[in-house]
Amino acid sequence: ILGALLSTFTGVMPSSLPALFPTKIRYGALAIGFNVSVSLFGGTTPLVAAWLVDRTGNLMMPAYYLMGASIIGIVSVLALRETARKPLLGSGPCVATRAEAHAVLRGEREAEELDEAYAAAMTARA
Repeated sequence: ILGALLSTFTGVMPSSLPALFPTKIRYGALAIGFNVSVSLFGGTTPLVAAWLVDRTGNLMMPAYYLMGASIIGIVSVLALRETARKPLLGSGPCVATRAEAHAVLRGEREAEELDEAYAAAMTARA
């Protein structure tokens, strides 16, 4: 049973966690975030479970602790944004043809010009 539950986690983790971070900081942020969370929660779970049983005398407290952690996980998964068929944050656009690459570059230049015009208008307005 535990192996089946673990496979549901490890099956989607390699694709979903990197999509949370922009390209420039992806590996560092992922490594720090994942390892700190595993250290804090994975490493201390047996200690916390034993402490809860000792303090309350209720042998079901570790189960309640895991249920609480599961609720936090479910809420986190529901809050994730869908990244399928969308460019990841900080990634350059992927194009199939040379014409498509030129169209993307034209669009980026127009967006930069609009940003500059907007910034100038806001500066003049202030």
